[in-house]
Amino acid sequence: MEAKHQILLEFYKKHENSMLNHESQRASMTNIILTVSTILTAVITNVEVSIEKMILSALLMILGLFGSFFSIKHYERFSWHLYCSRLYKEKIHEDFPNTSIDNDLAKKKIRERFGWIHKSRLYKYWISIQIIISVIGLILTILSIVQYSSS
Repeated sequence: MEAKHQILLEFYKKHENSMLNHESQRASMTNIILTVSTILTAVITNVEVSIEKMILSALLMILGLFGSFFSIKHYERFSWHLYCSRLYKEKIHEDFPNTSIDNDLAKKKIRERFGWIHKSRLYKYWISIQIIISVIGLILTILSIVQYSSS
């Protein structure tokens, strides 16, 4: 293999690996946030009405917002590496036309097998998890304020 093609292949691999790293980091952070959120929710629901309860509830809301932005940023970085990876792949296929596969046929088969779910984007689910945590934090904060003001 020529040096030019080796360089293209290495850059392609670099971007593919970076995409995997971003997905792994996003998944790890989501797991951490879910764990911390579960602990915070357990503490909040078992603590008497107090300022501390309001603070913990607000912290839960902020944690969910942070997770949302974190997921969005990793999706943005993933998308950038995906775009670069596709450009390198296209260049490789220009030089080696017999190595490409029929992406349209693969997409058609997946659409036939999975229907509507094929159109949904996974990153939206990851962001939704974080938003749900934020909403739970908001609800608990409001409930804490109402309970505190009525006591």
